[in-house]
Amino acid sequence: MPTSPAALSRACVGISTRPYGSETGLLPVVSESGIEIMSMNLLLPQEETAVIWRAPMLSKAIQQFWTDVVWGKLDYLLIDLPPGLRTRR
Repeated sequence: MPTSPAALSRACVGISTRPYGSETGLLPVVSESGIEIMSMNLLLPQEETAVIWRAPMLSKAIQQFWTDVVWGKLDYLLIDLPPGLRTRR
């Protein structure tokens, strides 16, 4: 299963840049169709690198994507989680 950026690139949405920081926070990548995208894979040196998530790390990453990314005005925020991800008790 491809990551969100890979799937969107394959759908000809076009992602040609990587996120970068500014004084106000991390700027998302904007696709050719104007969709703002942030993905852990876009922050890795190699996008194909697997990320192993544990509940506390995932929770913190989602929190940081919400607070540290400069989204601007949002109508929707979609969060794509890996299949089978759940909190273990």
